[in-house]
Amino acid sequence: MAILQEVKTTGDSSLSLADNLISDYDKLFLGTDPNFRLHYRLWYIKNKLEYEHKQPELCPRVQALAGKSPETSPQVVLLPTLVHERLGSDPQTKMLAIRETLYGKGWTRRAVQPWAIGLFDLNSRLLRLAMGQQ
Repeated sequence: MAILQEVKTTGDSSLSLADNLISDYDKLFLGTDPNFRLHYRLWYIKNKLEYEHKQPELCPRVQALAGKSPETSPQVVLLPTLVHERLGSDPQTKMLAIRETLYGKGWTRRAVQPWAIGLFDLNSRLLRLAMGQQ
């Protein structure tokens, strides 16, 4: 199984940035940058297994994870994740919409497991992190 987690963080109560999770997963098969495509990501893992961990026998199993589409990649699980301002937002509705959109693109119900993490005062927390403060 391969678990692919894409994360978006927003302090905007509309949570509209979360819609970008959909395009992030579209890149697995449709993207023009090969670094984001599923086959390349798994190729990178295969190289680490073979050359760094000296376990080439695992490489065919990793290769088998990548199909040509969501329908032909049943062992790939998506974990779209939204870190958001908890006050005044509706993450459940937003993440359900993202899940339904991914279903419409061929991913199975088992393959899509959305997650939302709500924090109070997120913007000031992020600002403190950016400035190196605790």
